[in-house]
Amino acid sequence: MLFHAFDVGLSVTDVDRLSVGLYTVLEKGNSHGFWELKSKIGENDMKRLSRAILTALTAILLLITVPPVSALDTGVSVTGAVRSYNPQVATTLTLSADGSSSRSIMIASAEGNGLADQKFTFNNVPPGSYTLTVTKPAHATVTVQNITVGGKNIDFSASEKPELQMIVLPCGDLNGDGLINQGDLNILWLPGTYNKGPAVIADPGAIPEVDTPIIDPPETPDIMTTRVLSDEELARISSPTEARQKIGTVPDAVEYLNTRFQTLWHSRHWWIEGGSIAELQAGLFILSRGGEAGRSDMINVMSYLLNDNCDIGGLFGFRFSTDEPIMAVNYIRLNGEYTIFDPVAQMDANQSSRWDPSLPEATVRNLADYAAMIETDSELYRAVDSLYAIPDGQQILFEVQFGWTTLLSPSAEPLYKNEDRNALNQIKPENINKYKLSSILGGVTLSVDEAKALVGQSPAILQEKVETAGDLLLYMLASKLLLNNGDEQIFADGNMWHYNLSAAETLRLNMGNCGRMANTANYLLKDDYEEVGFVLHSYYPGNGGGHVYNYIKYGGKTYIVDFSSYLFTNYRVADEFNFIALDELEDYGTRWGECYGGLAAIIAHTSEGMHLPNVWEGDGYYLPEGTDFQVLFETPGSGYEVRTMPCPPEVPDWRDFD
Repeated sequence: MLFHAFDVGLSVTDVDRLSVGLYTVLEKGNSHGFWELKSKIGENDMKRLSRAILTALTAILLLITVPPVSALDTGVSVTGAVRSYNPQVATTLTLSADGSSSRSIMIASAEGNGLADQKFTFNNVPPGSYTLTVTKPAHATVTVQNITVGGKNIDFSASEKPELQMIVLPCGDLNGDGLINQGDLNILWLPGTYNKGPAVIADPGAIPEVDTPIIDPPETPDIMTTRVLSDEELARISSPTEARQKIGTVPDAVEYLNTRFQTLWHSRHWWIEGGSIAELQAGLFILSRGGEAGRSDMINVMSYLLNDNCDIGGLFGFRFSTDEPIMAVNYIRLNGEYTIFDPVAQMDANQSSRWDPSLPEATVRNLADYAAMIETDSELYRAVDSLYAIPDGQQILFEVQFGWTTLLSPSAEPLYKNEDRNALNQIKPENINKYKLSSILGGVTLSVDEAKALVGQSPAILQEKVETAGDLLLYMLASKLLLNNGDEQIFADGNMWHYNLSAAETLRLNMGNCGRMANTANYLLKDDYEEVGFVLHSYYPGNGGGHVYNYIKYGGKTYIVDFSSYLFTNYRVADEFNFIALDELEDYGTRWGECYGGLAAIIAHTSEGMHLPNVWEGDGYYLPEGTDFQVLFETPGSGYEVRTMPCPPEVPDWRDFD
């Protein structure tokens, strides 16, 4: 994104680039004063760290090494301020002259904790071009380049650029790799770290002086074949952290897993933030639980145990059907080659379980050769949808929904994608008009290329360009809009209110469910048909919750349209999706059985924004008091009716698409 200094009030023109950690935030694009926003500063990672975690990370004191100082005898002063956590830890600032000398100063440690603003001054700085580097333990580094020093003092705080008025050090880089991410969070969660305070050894006693003899180092055991620890030594290991410290070979790791896991299964599902079902395998987490786990869990556990001893990672092959498990193996880089091995095949629990074949074991020059081997194997080619490598034992996070696998791990390296197989199973954009949703409701006005060009555009632009139901389906395909099960919930005034994210949030996240897609269709299509509205239904208590979709009035008829059916089927080719034509909307009260079963109540309504929030109770389906809706079907004979109640202010306003 390009913008001009005048647009945002930037006046310091002698700074061409501002960097934080490994991220360049601002960079001058050309000589006309334009700037480019290169990337955000770890925004997603920072959101995962609470204020308490940020403070805890900065409490870890690291050794500070100050580079040698070259005296700069005459000149002006360069002053500014730094904001960081834990003032008890010193901050180092280095001012480097381009191509020659540098000097460093330290903002001395001070009392207090938490967030602190501290000033700095470089005195006697000669004219020239300089780079300022600001570092502090457990923080990402900030670099300010191309600082031009002339005959007048420089005060960063007088700049109109907020990044210079206060140089903010992002907190959380615990392992010093320049990034604030899951790796830092995993360190913090270790049992030896999390929720621990200062350690005090009250009486260490006399510490003897010892002459350390020079001895030949022991031979390094073969990581793939050698047992080093006895069964008794493995049995005495009391924590996952201790296991990682002591276990250094594959046979030791397999034997340790035999003592920890007597039962294996294919996968485990966990609820994560936002209501989506995800599979989460983290070596530390699974080992801490013990008992039962799956094949893919064991791959991450093996990576966790050995990645201090060797270059180890995991290979995850996703299959086409959710009825088939994920195929997973480990790899170790040895002597310039990659050895792919299956630790689960060696586990006792696996011998008594019926497992589908895993990915094959092999020794290859590189992982690309392994991917090529998968592609040329006729059996694997028919089974494997995609193959990913996860280096360094990193946490694996992915979603598996109705045959669609979405890998969320930032460290994942895609090795192989079976495009031919996907093309056979997915709806082809050029065939959208064969579905009633498109052929009856105005066809498609966008080309495939035009739909792809809309991906990432603002909701307002999408509303202008998307003119038909077919266009919306084409955009869903082009943007690879993903399924996210579950709605949003707020417990207020003794009731659980259910609602869904708005069209704007759905398009921004590119993840939808029934209610989100109904909100999105209402916004994008509301000016393109005679009327677009919502249909909400609920099931009998105990048989499920509710479902949301749309009705569209067009050409004198009313059509029931469920865009989420395409998400739930992963856009796979089907004879037809839920779509019926009605002479009147009221007719749906007797024809709903053509699409759904087991319903207790159905209502319809229009809205300028989102569908109505609702409450499912044992005696009825509750909607906000004072709202307009049409009851199409209810079952008062069973004691279940459509009712209203006051909607608490905590529930988001459904009258706005934002």
